[in-house]
Amino acid sequence: REAFFAIPPKSISSEVAGQAVQNAGLTAKTGTPQFSSHVPRGDIVGTSPAIGSRVGKGGTVLLIVSEGARMISVPQVTGQALATAEAALRHAGLTPGQVTSQTSTTIQSGIVISTTPAANASWPQGKPVSLIVSSGQPVPNFVGQQKSVAEQWAQANGVSLNEVADAKSDQPAGTVTAQSVPPNSSFTPHQVITITISNGPQMVNVPNVDGQQISQAEQQLQQAGFQVKVNQVGPLNTVFDYSPSGQAPQGSTITVYVGLPHL
Repeated sequence: REAFFAIPPKSISSEVAGQAVQNAGLTAKTGTPQFSSHVPRGDIVGTSPAIGSRVGKGGTVLLIVSEGARMISVPQVTGQALATAEAALRHAGLTPGQVTSQTSTTIQSGIVISTTPAANASWPQGKPVSLIVSSGQPVPNFVGQQKSVAEQWAQANGVSLNEVADAKSDQPAGTVTAQSVPPNSSFTPHQVITITISNGPQMVNVPNVDGQQISQAEQQLQQAGFQVKVNQVGPLNTVFDYSPSGQAPQGSTITVYVGLPHL
């Protein structure tokens, strides 16, 4: 006569599996345990013969119990090239996982910065180890600097600059006011980065305030868009000189001299 034994497909403990075998009129014995990344420690990985087989009445079924995932010490791979690091992980019995790029001012492109988990941690064999790899030097912040700074960096790093004029900026002429690639971003050789460069503040006619009372002169200059600095050199409140005259950058400072009789 033969007995048919069945164990529910979900993960079950060795005790429950043994009872199921005995209920089928068979003898349960424990075989050599096996590591498993999917079956919890103490549950059944498999049987011999396989579940669902027909066995002679009174026959023996070996229950293979899971020891859980094999734990492996993560090797030290930081400072290595990506391909070398991945090979070292595989050699240790681990699986290389997701690779994320990160800029670095000190580590050259293509070199592993860190792993998750860190080196020497005990890690399940079937669980991937993620790596962070340097994408090299980041793009600097050029805004507020002279365009020559960006031009020198671009030439040194094999990057092309697309220079666009900014006619509305009040920054000094040649100052970078915007860049298409954000600071600290990664870049690739031959990439084109656009920078916007100030044409300088708009030149404005300076009102002639010579001979005016200081309050009137300040008001007129401020309405023209200038800052005013008063240099009092005598007891009177009459402007006897001002500088610069003619034209000056909008928003710049006009110095007025007050206190002496107007000649």
